[in-house]
Amino acid sequence: IGCLDLMGTPASNLMGALGTLSKILVGFEQSYKALITELLSLNKPLMVCTIYDSVPGLVDPLKLALGLFNDVIIRNAVSRSVPILDLRMICTESGDYSTKSPIEPSSQGGNKIATRMADAILKHDFSMHTCVIYS
Repeated sequence: IGCLDLMGTPASNLMGALGTLSKILVGFEQSYKALITELLSLNKPLMVCTIYDSVPGLVDPLKLALGLFNDVIIRNAVSRSVPILDLRMICTESGDYSTKSPIEPSSQGGNKIATRMADAILKHDFSMHTCVIYS
């Protein structure tokens, strides 16, 4: 959300647009790596979530960009053997999103997330240090 303004910056060509997006992703990856490192240092079970991309009204170019952010999340989780809850596969209907703030889940979407998260936590053996994607 913090980079939406920058993503709206006009570019004269595709390479210029990709250059801007690359700078955003580099910063995101640095922050995300630091966050995972800090959370793992607490020696508590950790599971990460992808960013859902079926938000009503989300335009295709932003869906494409979200895929790149999700790639950063997944690569960092896999490299640290952290399980992943793939929200893209869970919140797939417009009713899964709040009508007041579409980037937030509705009660329906929240229930789906909580149910899948509880199921994944019960199934995952955090002592095995394996990365599994749950959806």
